[in-house]
Amino acid sequence: MLHFPSVTIPSISREDGLLLLLASIAREEMALSQVVNAEAEKVHAVLKRFQGTSAPDLTFADLMQLQDSACGVVDAVTLHELLLQFKLTRAKEWLMRGTGGEASRGERERST
Repeated sequence: MLHFPSVTIPSISREDGLLLLLASIAREEMALSQVVNAEAEKVHAVLKRFQGTSAPDLTFADLMQLQDSACGVVDAVTLHELLLQFKLTRAKEWLMRGTGGEASRGERERST
């Protein structure tokens, strides 16, 4: 049987929780930008090598592999960005709910 250690979660205010959530979204955005930048640098290095010689040592298969890698990174980053957008939208709704702002769509639907 799997056993998880007991973890004590510190008590924090709602506002601090939302700030931590927003900070985590910002950190993930920064990490994703670094992933995209690293992939762009890789493509740039390969293309620079390709353009630098009259008889490049790159094959069509090499370029297709590079393209597949770049597409995979863009797909993964795009999916992660969608999840971050969802988290940010929810955080903004929770923030508005706590400051007397407009009710969320779910709250409006439940009240009718």
